[in-house]
Amino acid sequence: MIIDFRIRPPFKEFLSMGPFDVKASGFDPQYPGQMYDYIPPRSVTTRDLSVFMDEMDAAGIDYAVVCGRVSSNSSSFSKGYVSPDVLYELVNLYKGRLFGVAALDALDPAAPKIAERSVRELGMRGISIEPGWCSEPCYCDDPRLEPIYETAESLGIFVMITMSYLVGPDLGYSDPMRLEHVVSRHRKTAFLVPHACWPHYSSMAAVSFKYPNLYWVPDFFFYLPFMPSVDVMPAFNTALKRQVLFASSYPVRGLEEAVRLWKEKAWNEDALQLSLYGNAARLLKLFINAD
Repeated sequence: MIIDFRIRPPFKEFLSMGPFDVKASGFDPQYPGQMYDYIPPRSVTTRDLSVFMDEMDAAGIDYAVVCGRVSSNSSSFSKGYVSPDVLYELVNLYKGRLFGVAALDALDPAAPKIAERSVRELGMRGISIEPGWCSEPCYCDDPRLEPIYETAESLGIFVMITMSYLVGPDLGYSDPMRLEHVVSRHRKTAFLVPHACWPHYSSMAAVSFKYPNLYWVPDFFFYLPFMPSVDVMPAFNTALKRQVLFASSYPVRGLEEAVRLWKEKAWNEDALQLSLYGNAARLLKLFINAD
């Protein structure tokens, strides 16, 4: 069984963002960065949701988490707005297979109320913020974000905080030390980090060893062979095996490609299965064996 913890399918407002709309997103193939060697799957070129669901089946992905987006200050490639209501519409097309995570502008004074409505009325499983791409770029430990973290704790939901070299004006916005300030104050809340603070993997591992409520969602920074990295597999196979989640980050990579490259890493079988579904099932409260 496989749970993909971060996808953005070809549906409504998602289609205005790269790679679905390469021309509008400003993608430059001469300087591809993390998009190097990218081959768009058929669901991207056709912009067809039913084709995407077929690709989920072909990749052996049983469940997936759909993350919204509020990124007014990002590059044009990642800029977009996908509301909780759009997510609600999408996940209800495939109820029980897709799960929604509401995106918030962390500096919006209404964000806590949006989070509460998203969970209580729309059934979202968690919330997502991208501090470096807020209406005003900020750090994850900015005191103005505390009402969001407190709301998540009161609702008993997880918080996704995207952090890497991409998200924010400079590398300081992906510093795991700032993340430590947050997870240490809210130990009852699970914090999931798409991009896993790349390239700060060593510091991210150190913070994760201290706080079991901190989860890696390393997505393509981890499984793409050309992305330079310290070797985190010894930790993923042992002390951190319950804190790692598989995510394709589709459409940045195709589903089958992501699953194949993830499995090609030097996993032991127990840690691999936890990363593919056990840890995710525990966070989503799915009634499957999550041990």
